[in-house]
Amino acid sequence: MNLSRIARLADVGRAAVVNWRRRHPDFPATVCGTDERPLVRAEEADAWLRAHGKLPGTVVSCRCGEQSSSAV
Repeated sequence: MNLSRIARLADVGRAAVVNWRRRHPDFPATVCGTDERPLVRAEEADAWLRAHGKLPGTVVSCRCGEQSSSAV
């Protein structure tokens, strides 16, 4: 899956995904492609987006035990 597709799934711009990739060491690793157009495994990208609450409408647990929705 390319970064543009990840951006569409998360309803953000491609630049946001590039930033996530740089800032989050657990962002899915590149499996092929180029430095400019990396490709990651779709399953890993989906799991990462869900775990980080990046998909519209997903709910993640906060440290304090409350829940936060990415749709807010």
